[in-house]
Amino acid sequence: MKLRIIGIVAGLIGVAAYVGACNVPQPSPGCPVGHGPYAVKFTKVTGTGPCSQIPGDLVGLEKYVVPGAADGKVAIRVNTLGSLWADVGRVDPADPDGKKINALGKIGLEPGGDNFCPITGVSAAEQAFEEIPATPNPDGGADLDPGAPALSIKYQWKNFKVYATALAPGTQFASDLTYTEDTCTAEYKAWGVWPPVACAGEDADGNPVPDESLCHPNPDAGQRSACDPNSGFCLNSDFDVTCDKDLMLCVLKQEPPSLLKK
Repeated sequence: MKLRIIGIVAGLIGVAAYVGACNVPQPSPGCPVGHGPYAVKFTKVTGTGPCSQIPGDLVGLEKYVVPGAADGKVAIRVNTLGSLWADVGRVDPADPDGKKINALGKIGLEPGGDNFCPITGVSAAEQAFEEIPATPNPDGGADLDPGAPALSIKYQWKNFKVYATALAPGTQFASDLTYTEDTCTAEYKAWGVWPPVACAGEDADGNPVPDESLCHPNPDAGQRSACDPNSGFCLNSDFDVTCDKDLMLCVLKQEPPSLLKK
């Protein structure tokens, strides 16, 4: 709203009021989380075998707060595990409703002095999918469907914390992760940023290659933020991110808070 300054005295009063308003501390953002998936980079700490070679995933967080409660609950779902259940139709006979697809933990209502909101008491997300038998070809040729062997997957999160400030209201997180696939176990550091923004470009032959410019738009061209064209959500332009060559997603360059130096 434009203000018409009437006289020098009125102008000085307005300036004083403005300066005073700038000195008012910003209210706490509480402990929010992003709506929808985060782009999460996994960095291996220990482990060998296939389970230790996972570059990252999409990880969704959903927060639930009961009015009057001292804390909230957060559901954590890894896209790979959720897709095997919801899209592929894999079934754990001991959990046919997929109740253990999500990890569940508690989150406070206000961040600590370090601006992080810990998610504590996180349960494991796990499924022991049964075998999918092959579908034979009645004509004697190759199977119509090769089926799939039994598969056990477990994600155990620890030291999960969400960064919560006015600049980054729940849009970065860090956690330790123990991932188990059948008899293989690996430990990772996991750093997540919301929203997920793709950064796949193409080389001269049309092959996908990481395109750093998709994570760092050119402000001179009026591109202030890297955005997801599907959701319309955009990365905070103050975040320090890079294009991951394996995920082809913009991920945090360092442990949260990962912010550009000014």
